[in-house]
Formats: sequence, structure tokens, C-alpha cells
Amino acid sequence: MARTRPERSSGVPERDHVAAHERIAALEGVRALAITAVFVYHLGAPWLPGGFLGVDVFFVLSGFLITRLLLRESSGTGRVDLAGFWLRRARRLLPAVLALLAVIAVYAATRPADQKLPLRQDLVSSLFYVANWQFVAEGRSYFSEFQAPSPLRHLWSLAIEEQFYLVFPVLVVAALAVIRRFRRRGRLLVAVTVIIAFAGSVASLGFLYEESDPSRAYYSTHTRLHELLSGVGLAVLIPVLAKRGAALARPLAYGGLAALVVLFALVDDRGPVYYHGGSLAVSVASAALVGGLALRPDSGVVARLMSSRPAVAAGTTSYSLYLWHWPVIAILTPESIGVSGPFLVGVHVAVSVVLSVLSYKFVETPVRRGSIKGFRLGAARVFPIAGAALIALSAAAFSGTSDAKPEPDYVRQSEGLIVPRGADPRRPVIGLVGDSIAASLQRALAEEARAYGHTLVSAARPGCGIGSSLLLDETGHPFARAATCAERTPRLQDELVRRYHPRVVLWHSARDRTDARVDGRILKAGSAEWTRHRYADWDAALGRLVREGARVMLLLPAWSASGSGGSSCGGEFNLDPAGCGRAFVTTEHLRRLYTDWAQKNSNYVTVMDLGRQVCPSGPPCPDKVGNISIRDDDVHFSSSGAHLVAPHIVRAALTALDRAKGSPR
Repeated sequence: MARTRPERSSGVPERDHVAAHERIAALEGVRALAITAVFVYHLGAPWLPGGFLGVDVFFVLSGFLITRLLLRESSGTGRVDLAGFWLRRARRLLPAVLALLAVIAVYAATRPADQKLPLRQDLVSSLFYVANWQFVAEGRSYFSEFQAPSPLRHLWSLAIEEQFYLVFPVLVVAALAVIRRFRRRGRLLVAVTVIIAFAGSVASLGFLYEESDPSRAYYSTHTRLHELLSGVGLAVLIPVLAKRGAALARPLAYGGLAALVVLFALVDDRGPVYYHGGSLAVSVASAALVGGLALRPDSGVVARLMSSRPAVAAGTTSYSLYLWHWPVIAILTPESIGVSGPFLVGVHVAVSVVLSVLSYKFVETPVRRGSIKGFRLGAARVFPIAGAALIALSAAAFSGTSDAKPEPDYVRQSEGLIVPRGADPRRPVIGLVGDSIAASLQRALAEEARAYGHTLVSAARPGCGIGSSLLLDETGHPFARAATCAERTPRLQDELVRRYHPRVVLWHSARDRTDARVDGRILKAGSAEWTRHRYADWDAALGRLVREGARVMLLLPAWSASGSGGSSCGGEFNLDPAGCGRAFVTTEHLRRLYTDWAQKNSNYVTVMDLGRQVCPSGPPCPDKVGNISIRDDDVHFSSSGAHLVAPHIVRAALTALDRAKGSPR
């Protein structure tokens, strides 16, 4: 994709609620390390590609602290007070996140209608701590390539932590009951169950991984379970390890920290290493660091570093920083505040820190202490207040986004061909193939085709090129849906011809301008080898489409509405993408390739210049023609824009078909 980095962030565990003298100050430094890595990653630093691994560190730390807390309570009182546990979690976590969601609800109400629906979905799923499963369900949305990232995308990790906090204490109570009842056999049963769950989690992360869309592997609760269980296992083993604490503490702390630093610097967020063992390595390294500090929190350079005053301060406010830093980055963009580069980074850091400190001091701390100006916050008050807040914020999310536009046609995927409702199969068929821009024209083309006594049948798919190539984004990984597109596109084109025998096929794809992977090799966009492969791919697609006598109308893509596309590299008229380090050719470059290829296949292909229809003076294209808005965004046609150009397209296609009748092929 025009790369939108996967929006990934940390889930910050709350500090455990034991007596102050039992807290380990150095573990605040672990939180500081993890949140700093995540923050730097989100700021886009290229030298820390693995900063997203801070989430793994937080999950391990959460598993350790919560298990230690529950085991100490059971050992000291003979029972686990589940209501008390959940009350402490609610007082610790809910106030700050509800404050954030209230701010985002107001922000959502001010957004344009076409941006409100995803914000509403994120608000509601975040309120009920199921954001991670929403992101699994939606996958890495193709729409996100052309939209600003959600300011709530980072709450997927908090959702996993809350799910863990809700279920895990119940499982601990059950496990302790089994151990008391069956003793040695009970311990063995619990240990085997945990090992199976741990191994299943590691295996599922690798099994579900897809390079073009790792969403299901990355966001699922069960694929993260091994990280939480690493902390759980560490908490159980600490009493055993404590017998050799002095000998083990420093090697564990030094080795764990060194391994994490290396992993932060090297691991790619979409490459296979993380999913096929890298996450396990991070879990082990995190457990080693936490274990070393827990065994001897006052010994060694690492312990002193992690318990230093700045580290403890950063760790103490890490939950607030986690909540606020990503919305600040997502909302304060160069477009919204007019600054960029290092100054923008400074703004992000300063605003995030200020909001974090305010949240910690005035929202989190008073509620966590159990009272606000003498108003006690026991279970009888906290849970009803929390329920009322959830209802109020849900209502605000819906009322503030009541005018949200539905998801446009050009981001919807379907398994088969798209045939307009009520279409008459006896009418001659016009076919449509290509990308999401073709799909954005779909409805208007169908109406225009009907006016000429034809039926439009579409094989166009968002995110797909015209052939079977595996297309890559700027990171060298396949676009979202790229693997599905490479397999499905030729099949749909075959089905279009076999079932509907189109007279003419409309062809549009601006997607075919990126790097491609062929037999494990990356072909750089614009290179001679890449160009030959593009032509071969188009030749194969043409063979599928015209085998029963159809004519192809090739629509030359229109230039974007945003400008020259990078003046420092010559803009649209730069025909040397390698010289700019780009992973794609410009629209103008692609237009020239299409024109050259069409001339070589003129017996089957007619060219229509869609760019000249939209912007007859050349790039950049205007946002409007007269009073008609042409685009929904910088790329896709709006409904009014599609209806403006559709008559020209259908008329030109049928005219070309009439001219081609009787000509030799």
C-alpha cells in the first residue's frame, strides 16, 4: 500500500496494588523502556523498526505482576477476592481511558461525514474492550491507505489486557482449587494446561501470519497469550529462582536488556521473523529482564538504570502516555497544524507529555486512591458509575456521528463478480476490470450502460491490479489483499468472460505501478525487467478477456488532485523512480507504458484518456469541474464525479466496438 504503517501500540499494565515497600522500583524502568520504544516507533524513526515490540514487554510485565499479586493474596488470606481485584482494575484503568474516549467522541463529531463511521466503530469497540477483535474482523482496511489512521487504533492492546484481567483471576481461583483438591496431580494438570496454551499461542501466531495482512495474527487475543503466560510462569518460578538470586539476577537482567535492544533495532513489524519465533524471543528476553530485576532489584548497572529517577517517573506515567501519545500523533498532522519534520516531532512529544501528566495527576491518581474529596469510590459506586459512563459515551458516539456516510463501494470486497440488482442477463454485457478507482466508477457505469441497453458486470476489486503479479508497498511487503488479488483476479476475469460473454471490457488500474515480487525476487518499478514483466502480465490478462471476441477499452488513469507528486523528484513527469528511491512509477509514467502497450495490441485495445476528461490542462487535476466535486479523496471518484465521466466512458467504448466490427484481428 502507499504505506500506512500498521498502527500498533502498547498495552500498559497497571502498577500492582501491594504495599509500597513491596513494589520494585526498577520495574517502572521496564515500563519506561517499553513505552519509549513504542513512542519512538510511532514517531516514525527508521532506526527503531522494532519499537512496536514494547507491547510484548508490557504483556509479559502484566502477566508477572498480576500473577504475583493474586498468588500473594491467596497465600496470605487463603482466598482471592475477585470483586476487590476487579474494583482495583476499574479504578486504575477506566477513568483515564474514559476521559480519552470522551475527547475522541467530541473530535469524531467534528469530522467530515465520510470519516465518522470508522471513528464510531472504534469508539464503541474501545468502550467495551473488544477493539482488537474489531480490527481482526476488518483486517488491514484498504480504505486506510487513503484515510488518516484512527486515533484509537492503539487501544487494541488495552483490550487484550482487560480481557486477561477479566478471565485470568477466575482461572487462577480454579487452578488453586484443583491443586488443593488433587495436590501433585493437580499441579501437573495445571502445568500441562499452561504449557499447551503457551505452545498453542506461539503456533497460532505463526499459523495465522500473512505477510500482506498480518492483522489476524497480530491483534488476536490467543496469539498474544504466550506473552502474558511468560509473565505468569515467571511469577510462579520466582520463589524457586530466589534461592540462587544473587547468581542469576545480573546475567538475566543484562542478557534480557541486551536482547531487547537488539530486537528493537532489527525486527520488522510485517516480516516473518516476528511471527515465526521473534515474539517468543521477545517474551523470553522480557521475562529475563523482569526476572533479574525482581530477584535483585538493588544490584547491578541495569537495576540502577531502571530504578533511576527519570526512569521511574516515565514508568509511573506510562499508562497515561500510552493513552495520549498515539491520538496526538494521529490528529496533529502536517495537514492539520501546518508544520512538519523535527518541529512536528517536538510538538508530538511536548503535547503528549503534558496531557499524560495532567491525566495522571488529575484523573488517574485521585480515583486510584479510592476517593475524590472525601467521596468514597467503593464497588457499590464505581461499577454503577462506570456503567453509566459507558452508556453515556456510547450514546455520544452514535449521536455525534449520526450523519456518517456508509463505507463507499470502492473499499468493499466480494467473492464473486458484481452484477447490478435487477440486471437483465439477456442484454449485451459490458465488463469492468481493475482496481478500486474502477470500482468507484462502478455504480455510475452500470446506470449509463443500462441507458444504452447494456448490463455492466464488474470484476474490479479494491487493492488489486489487473493481473496475477504480487504487488508491493514502499516497505517491500505485499499490499493488503495482494496475495488474494494475485490469485483471485485472473479467476474472476475468466469467469466474467465464460459466464457473461462481454462485448467490451473497460480496463482501469493505477495499482500496476508498484514494485512486484516474482519468484521471490523484487522487480523495482520502472526497471527494464519490471516493464517486461508488466507487459507480460497485461498480455496474459488481455488473452483472458478477448478470447471470445470482446474489445478492451483501456482507461488511462487520471493524475491525482494533490499536486505534482513530489517536485524534488520531478513530480508526475519524473520517469526515473529509482533515482528518487521510490517503490512506484508516477501516474504519468504508467500512462505512457499503457499507451505503448496498447499500440502493440491495437487489434484488441482502444485507449481512452480518463485524465483528459477530468483535467484537460494536465496535472494537478482540479478538485471540482464547475460545481461538481470529482473525488472523494485524492484518488477515488465521488458519486458526482463518476456520473460526470461515466457517459463519456460508455459512449466511447460502444463507439470503439462499432468501429472494430468487421476489422481483421
